[in-house]
Amino acid sequence: MKIYYFKILLGLFLIISLNSANAQYQSLFGTTQTSWNLYSQDMPGDFMDSLVVCCDTVINSKNYKVVDDYKFCFGCNPNPNLFSKVLFLREDTTIGKAWQITPDDTINENLIMDLSLTITDSFEVASQFYDVDSVYVKNGKKHIRLVGPLYTSSYDEKYTMIEGVGTNIGIGVDFFYGGPGNSLYLLCSYKDNNVEYQNTHPMYSGYCFLLTGINENENNIKINVYPNPSINELTIDYFGKKLDNLKIEIYNTTGKLELIKELRSGKTTVNTYDLSTGIYFIALKDNQKTIATQKWVKTE
Repeated sequence: MKIYYFKILLGLFLIISLNSANAQYQSLFGTTQTSWNLYSQDMPGDFMDSLVVCCDTVINSKNYKVVDDYKFCFGCNPNPNLFSKVLFLREDTTIGKAWQITPDDTINENLIMDLSLTITDSFEVASQFYDVDSVYVKNGKKHIRLVGPLYTSSYDEKYTMIEGVGTNIGIGVDFFYGGPGNSLYLLCSYKDNNVEYQNTHPMYSGYCFLLTGINENENNIKINVYPNPSINELTIDYFGKKLDNLKIEIYNTTGKLELIKELRSGKTTVNTYDLSTGIYFIALKDNQKTIATQKWVKTE
């Protein structure tokens, strides 16, 4: 009888062990919406991008997610502007790995994430190998941190893979940004229009206002900002579906929120006297959701 119970317990132990071994990692993708909002620096200046999963495709008999790049740029209409379809992503949540291919090379996959790594392993980023520095769990997500630095010259951080998110510099680094020549920082990521990840750096904590999905302009909502450039005052006209709880938020190029004003009618005037000269991004929000954007320049 003791042997019989021992066999039962052993069987249960094996079943639990197998189930644990086959437990899935969190997916990078939401059910209806996925995006990564990035701050980047290169020679022309500072930029804000939103990488948005738009749809599915099949390449070489494998299923991929297509990722679009929406970029804020001076003179673009609309703004943000759909810059390009930058990459294709796929994942295997049973082993915690993700790969990308690009429109220029749909044959050679690039491994961009591996959550099975240990501190005895190394990982290739932008044609250079870095040792694993540490493995830990934070906020219910497994993190793999490398010895190599983050691609942002201003911050003392290390390249980190984050379960269910990607990395702390975003997605598609090798192709989209070309490695350490440009500086990157992941502001936040969204799944199903909910914040999945928010950076904790003091300079950017809480700053995340770019596209949260692909349907922000589905009601053909627009804003017109004038005069542009202007000095101490600007006017904002609102066109489109009538909505309640509208407000205007003005951000600088680093993503810092500088000014908030409720929009109670189709036109509002904003006093910008206290703002420094420079480039700003104006976001029209409805209950915290960005529904229209425009770029504005303040001059002396």
